[in-house]
Amino acid sequence: MGGCTGTSAKLLIAIHTYRDSRSKVTAEELLGSYDGIVQTDGLGAYGSEEYLHAGCWSHARRKFVDSIPENDKTSKAAKAVEIIDRAFALEREARKANVPLEKMLEIRRKEVKTIIEEFYNFIGTLRPSKGSHLGAAVTYVLNQKDKLLLF
Repeated sequence: MGGCTGTSAKLLIAIHTYRDSRSKVTAEELLGSYDGIVQTDGLGAYGSEEYLHAGCWSHARRKFVDSIPENDKTSKAAKAVEIIDRAFALEREARKANVPLEKMLEIRRKEVKTIIEEFYNFIGTLRPSKGSHLGAAVTYVLNQKDKLLLF
């Protein structure tokens, strides 16, 4: 298990600890009484009443990348990745420009949120085969929607 503060934090830290389990007990031991935001890959063991649980768009994106048929840039999975990549580009550009935290939050709440709404509208049109990679990716982002929308 590892973690670090976001790039906008005043004090940047990274914590890495090894446990042979990804159980809720392990997460709670590490996080203790922390009451901020925890960003994870969606494993249910990280759930807690003490902190806000944010989803990870890189994990979501990877599930769609893994669903793209070989060299098929027109597939539904490729379209999902393209939409996510537009949101990532806004984030990259803002960080590159050293946008202040308040402005970054404004960009996320307006511009990035609009892209994410487009993403979920697109996802709503998909009817992937049960048991397919695309089906797993769609199920993941639908199950993680509240966490992925946390800014």
